[in-house]
Amino acid sequence: MGDFMIKDMFKKTYKTFIIIILTLSAIYLTGQLWFVEIAGRDIGYVMSSFFPNNRIDIEDIRTGMLATPFRIIAGNEDNIYTIIYNNLDASEQKRVADELIFEVLTNGTFVSSFPIDYSELLHGNVYIYEFAVRLPSDAFARSFGLRSGIISSRVDEFDKIVLKQNSIDRSAISVIIVNTDIGECFEFVYRDAALTALFNNSFDNISNSKHQITYISSVQEGYTMFNTNVFIPVWEGDYFLYNMVIPENPYLENGLLHLNTIADRVSMFFDRPASKWSGLQNNVFTFSQGNTVVKYHPNNVLEYSYYGALSQGASPSFESDFYIALNFIYRDAMVTGEFYLDAHRSNATQSIFYFSYAINDFPVKLSTIIMSETGMSHAIEVTVENGIVRRYRKLAVSFNQETIIQGYANISFDDHIGLFAADYGDQRILLDNVSLAYILDRRNELPLHWFSIMEGTPHSQPARFRY
Repeated sequence: MGDFMIKDMFKKTYKTFIIIILTLSAIYLTGQLWFVEIAGRDIGYVMSSFFPNNRIDIEDIRTGMLATPFRIIAGNEDNIYTIIYNNLDASEQKRVADELIFEVLTNGTFVSSFPIDYSELLHGNVYIYEFAVRLPSDAFARSFGLRSGIISSRVDEFDKIVLKQNSIDRSAISVIIVNTDIGECFEFVYRDAALTALFNNSFDNISNSKHQITYISSVQEGYTMFNTNVFIPVWEGDYFLYNMVIPENPYLENGLLHLNTIADRVSMFFDRPASKWSGLQNNVFTFSQGNTVVKYHPNNVLEYSYYGALSQGASPSFESDFYIALNFIYRDAMVTGEFYLDAHRSNATQSIFYFSYAINDFPVKLSTIIMSETGMSHAIEVTVENGIVRRYRKLAVSFNQETIIQGYANISFDDHIGLFAADYGDQRILLDNVSLAYILDRRNELPLHWFSIMEGTPHSQPARFRY
C-alpha cells in the first residue's frame, strides 16, 4: 500500500514537472516569436503589433491603402482636368483606372524609359495617380496585387502613374510609371481593344458631369513660375460658391474640456483603461499606465507616447511601418473624416508619417499660426520605431459637414499671383506648388485659401476679396 502511494505521488509530481517544463517552453518560444525583429515577417505579424499593449486582429488590415493615391486627376483632349481627393474607392475613375493599370502591368510589355515631358504625358485623355511620397515599387505591387519585380526591375520607387492611350498604337493602353525625383518615365504597353474602349468610354461620363472647379496644366498653358507641372484651379465667371467647413473639437463636452470626458475618449490607447492614472499637470490633461502616456495639451494637441525599451530591430521599413501607423490611426475613434499620407521621412531607427485631411475634394492645410503654436506641419503625425508606435500626435479636430455655410471665392489664380508678386517686388517668383485648400486656424468656419509652396515654405491667402 505504501509503495503504491509513493508511486502515485511520483507520477503526479512527474506530470506536474512536465507541465511546468512545457509551459515555460511555450512562454519562451512565444516571447521569441513576439519580440523577434520584424524584418522578414509577413504583414499579419506586423499588423498584430502596432499597440504594445493592445494587439489588433488581422481583420483590421487595410492593405490596399498603400496603393491608393492621395488624388486622382482625369484630363480630356481639351486639356481640362478634374481632381478628386474624396471617396476615391467609390469613384468610377478609380474603378476603371485600377482595372486598366492591373491588366497592363500584368499582361503588358515594358517598352522604354524616357525623360519626363509633360507636354507628351498629358496629351489626350489621361488618368494620373499622384502620391505625395515616393513609393517603393515592390510595396506598391504587393498592395495592388501585382507580381513582385514588375515595376522594381525598372525603377525602385515612384510618385506618379499615368494611364493613357498609346501614342503610336491607338488600340493599346500605356501605363507610365513616373519618378519625378530622377525625372524619368517607364512605359508599359498592352494591346487590347476592349480595354481601350473601356478607357475611352470612361471619359464620356467625366465630360458630361458638371464641375464648378476644373483645372488646367501650367505646362500646357505656358505658366513659367513653377518648378514643375502644376494643376491650377479655374472656374467660369467672376466667382464660384462652395461649402465652408466647420471645425469641431471632439473632446469637448458642452463646450468645455473635462478630465473624465477626455479620459473616456483616450481609453483605446490602454490595455486596461479602468486602471489608468488620470490627472491635470501644468494645465495638461495627463493619462498614464505602465510605459504609455497620453497628454492633451492646452493648444489642443493630443499626444501619445510609448516609453518602453525596445529590442534592437531592423532598419525602418516603409511598407510595414506605414501599415502600423495607419492602423494606429484607425483605432483612434476620435479621428473621423478622410485623410491621406501627405509626407514621410525616416532616420536610422524611425519612420515618421504625416497625414492630412481632405474635404469636398480639397485638401485641409494648417495655417502658419497653428503650425507655430503646435510645432506640427500636418494634422496627424505618427512615429514608428522597431514595429511599435513610439509617438502619435494629432490636432484635436473633426469636421462638421452637415451644417451648410456657403463660401464665396472671387480671387482667381492670376489675381493670387499678382498679389503674391506685390509682396516680393522685383524678385522673381518660383513656386513648387499651388492649390485651393481649406486652411485650419482658430476660426469657426474654414473658407478656401490659395495655398502656395515657395522654396519649401507654405504661404496662404484668402480666395475672396474683402470689399
